[in-house]
Amino acid sequence: MADTIHKPSYVIDQYLEDVPKDEFLDTEFIPSGTPEHPLSLVIAGPRFLSSNLYQLSPIEDLELAKTLVRPGSLFQQDLSKAKKFTNEGYGSVTRVFVVCDGDRAINI
Repeated sequence: MADTIHKPSYVIDQYLEDVPKDEFLDTEFIPSGTPEHPLSLVIAGPRFLSSNLYQLSPIEDLELAKTLVRPGSLFQQDLSKAKKFTNEGYGSVTRVFVVCDGDRAINI
C-alpha cells in the first residue's frame, strides 16, 4: 500500500519484484526511451487477456480487445521521480470503495 515513507512507485516496484514472471504469461515488457531516461512499455498478450482480463467476456469482446492492444505504461519511472505523499494530505480521502469479486490481473 502507498505510504508517506516510500516513493509513489513503491507499490509497483514491490509488485513486479514479488510476482513470478510466469504469471504475466505472454505479456511483454519492452525497454524503451534513452539511457538517460529509460522507460518500460507493457503489451498484454492474447493469453494474458483471455485468462485474466476477459475471462468472463464473450469471445467477440476478447477478439476485439486483441486487435486494440497497444503498448502501455505502468508509470513506474514517472512515479519514482514524483514527490512522496505528505503526512498532511495522505489519508485525506476518508473512504474509497472498490467492488470486485476477484482481480486476476493484479493479485494482491
